[in-house]
Amino acid sequence: MPTINLAKADSDKLEQEEQISKRSLIIKAMLISYSNPKSILFLSAVFPAFLNQSQAVPVQFGIMFMSIILIVSSIHAAYALLALRMKSRLVGAKSRRIMARLSGISFLGFGCGFMYDAQK
Repeated sequence: MPTINLAKADSDKLEQEEQISKRSLIIKAMLISYSNPKSILFLSAVFPAFLNQSQAVPVQFGIMFMSIILIVSSIHAAYALLALRMKSRLVGAKSRRIMARLSGISFLGFGCGFMYDAQK
């Protein structure tokens, strides 16, 4: 009689759902980044200064926007790779203890700074 390995089936299903959720998370993050109104307003205000009125404007806008998309995508990819690399170093108990101490020290520093400002 054949046996069914339910644990493996559940594991495969969970892994498949995790892949889908990672993919959808990446797509959502990229859409949010590209549709950032601050970036769009900034680029719309800055780009006209670099346009050559004697040439086709839509082509120039296309080249500029593709350049910005490439630069921003490269920066985000670098952040993602850095985070992936740092994740393995920051999940240990020793790293957590160090991070807890550093954050505690920074909050104490902020508190001292606020007290100093309040006395002025």
